[in-house]
Amino acid sequence: MNKNNLLKYTTITVVFFLVLASSSFAGKIYKWVDDTGKTHYTDAEGSIPEKYRKNSDHIKTRERKNSTPKRTTKSTTHSSSRSASTQQGLFIARLKPKGASFFVSAKIDGSDPANLLLDTGATITIFTESAADRLGIQAGANAPKMSAVTAGGQSSITLVLIDSVEVAGAVVEDMEAGIVPDFGHKMDGLLGMSFLDNFVYQVDTSRRILTLSSRGSGDMRGGMSRQWWLKRYDYVVSNIRRFATFAEMKSNGDDEKSRPELRTVIGMDPAELLKTEQFYREMFKRLERRASRAGVPMNWRKYP
Repeated sequence: MNKNNLLKYTTITVVFFLVLASSSFAGKIYKWVDDTGKTHYTDAEGSIPEKYRKNSDHIKTRERKNSTPKRTTKSTTHSSSRSASTQQGLFIARLKPKGASFFVSAKIDGSDPANLLLDTGATITIFTESAADRLGIQAGANAPKMSAVTAGGQSSITLVLIDSVEVAGAVVEDMEAGIVPDFGHKMDGLLGMSFLDNFVYQVDTSRRILTLSSRGSGDMRGGMSRQWWLKRYDYVVSNIRRFATFAEMKSNGDDEKSRPELRTVIGMDPAELLKTEQFYREMFKRLERRASRAGVPMNWRKYP
């Protein structure tokens, strides 16, 4: 692997590597909760502390067999017709080691699998240009190019909305992602927090598995909790406001010296900032449609 090329595009904020360990997936998953209320998952019952072992639960997992469904027509602008943003349950994905890193297989809109580096330090999931072309991920003429500080310096990432991303049966819809130049290696991109943050996730490097489970409990709407909806609305609305404010600042002649907050969007002119604001407004429209289908109460929502 060309280390310099990988570091240049590996993350938007920080490069994160997982420790390689040797073991195999055992096939049984146990769940237990510690004294702080934190939920743990393991496939080795003996690793559960003795005082929690009697209260642990054996969970049926949904490990997907490799299959290739019919390819669907994709678009980065139209609303998804699916009824929920994620599927409820517990999902187990196998991790494939490569040097000091791990890769996971993901399906984009039911397409052929993409080979993605698992990166919990990446703010959003990204795809290389060649992978995006193969998977049918299209950036429209008005797709914004967001400036980003990476391990290799300043870079540009084309933002897109993807109808659905699936890992081992766990699905996220209307997901924010980015397209970057090819890494110069046989990898399709990075699986980042725009996917992972929709779940409670746990990376077990010794057994090479990624565990994904639904967030929250209690009153669930569209498969997601009140906490998830509030957090999602806050994220999208905050970005709408942020980029609108940045565009106004730059239009008024402000720069990074007079406005330190503009350092996060170095290289982006007012027109590009307004495109990014519109990107998040489209994301907001999709979120609203999903919330309406799911019967999400108005006090779980937030508006620009």
